[in-house]
Amino acid sequence: MGIQLKKFYDEAFEIGRYRAKMRLAVLTLVPQSEAEFMPDTPATIAKFTSALEKIRLEFKKDAKPHSILKK
Repeated sequence: MGIQLKKFYDEAFEIGRYRAKMRLAVLTLVPQSEAEFMPDTPATIAKFTSALEKIRLEFKKDAKPHSILKK
């Protein structure tokens, strides 16, 4: 149970660390501690997929080049 939902949290962490994980919880109204025990239903997977797409867009906008990479 919750195997796919947990992967959404893992992916959110890769995108934006803890800020992205918190954002996923806010958008889905499901904290990670509950997601791990929820069934992976099509409805919840769709909800998490939509939320993760929003997070990707938000964090892409927030992305700033690292100071070392600036010329």
